Amino acid sequence: MDYCLQRMSTDEGADRRDMPAIRKCQADAYYETSAYKTVHQRYDVVMAPKEIGGVYTEVFKPTRGVSRKNKEHVLINLHGGGFRFGSVVTVTWSPYRLRRSDQIKVISIDYRMAPEYTFPAATEDVVAVYRELIKTHNRRI
Repeated sequence: MDYCLQRMSTDEGADRRDMPAIRKCQADAYYETSAYKTVHQRYDVVMAPKEIGGVYTEVFKPTRGVSRKNKEHVLINLHGGGFRFGSVVTVTWSPYRLRRSDQIKVISIDYRMAPEYTFPAATEDVVAVYRELIKTHNRRI
């Protein structure tokens, strides 16, 4: 755990083989922060982790349900970070806000990133999720 705490805020200088463990530590730590808990309480939504196309995603739905006009739609959310840093867990506020205002299901993709993965890993993950979603959403993504 000490290693995890040391790596919570940065991965600078880390061995790329350690990156998956570092990212998991960062995610686990983030879910315990008051910032995450505040965002989660502020917006009336439910988040559920789900593997889609072999890729970890987080699915956000309004607790009141998706609006009638959006039943067949889904919004795909990609976190920023230039495919090098960031994660679905550290930008949670974005899908929460989007889904509440539009009453639409939002899927955030936790695509593979550098330095442990190289191009085109992130693109492949996004495409894998998209291909699975069009099977069930009639291409209304």
